Amino acid sequence: MARFRSMISDPELREYYEGPPGGQRVAASGTLISFGKNGSLIFGGALILWLFLYVSTIFPYLGQAQQSQMSGAGFNVSGGVSNFGTQRMFLVAGQTAFFEYDVKGDEDAGVRFDLHAWPNAAFSDQSQTITGTQSGRAEFVVEKTGFYSFYHDFSTNAPGSKTSYSVSWGAE
Repeated sequence: MARFRSMISDPELREYYEGPPGGQRVAASGTLISFGKNGSLIFGGALILWLFLYVSTIFPYLGQAQQSQMSGAGFNVSGGVSNFGTQRMFLVAGQTAFFEYDVKGDEDAGVRFDLHAWPNAAFSDQSQTITGTQSGRAEFVVEKTGFYSFYHDFSTNAPGSKTSYSVSWGAE
C-alpha cells in the first residue's frame, strides 16, 4: 500500500491518502477531521490540566448528566438527555466515589445510583435509590483497587409518573 501511495502524482489524492501536511487525519462517521499541531497541543494541554486537577482533588468531578422521563400505561417517554464525562474510572481502595444529585419526581418513581466493579454489570450492595423530590449526595467507599462504573438511571417507572434529575459524579 505504501508503494502505491508513493506512485500517486496528483497532490490532492496524495494528501487524501497520506494526510494533510503537518496534521493528523481522523476518520469519524465517514468524514475527515484534521487537527493541526496547535489543535493537538491545546487538546493535550487541556487533558493534562484536567488530570492534574483531578489527581490533586481540586476538581474531583468525572462527569455530569441530566435526564427526564414520563411513564404511561405500557410506554416510557424520555427527554432532555445530556451526558458529559466518563462513566468508568480507575479507583484506589479507600477513595470515596460520589454522586451529587437533584431529583424531582413523584413518590412512586425514582433514580438509582450505583458504583460497581467493571466489567461486572450487577448492582452492588451499596446501590441507592432516591424517590420523590430530593437533593443530596450519595457516597460509596471503594473497597478494592480497580476499574469501576458509575451508574445512574431511572429505577422505577410506575404508570403516570414523571421524574427528572441532574447529577454530577466523581471521586475524592
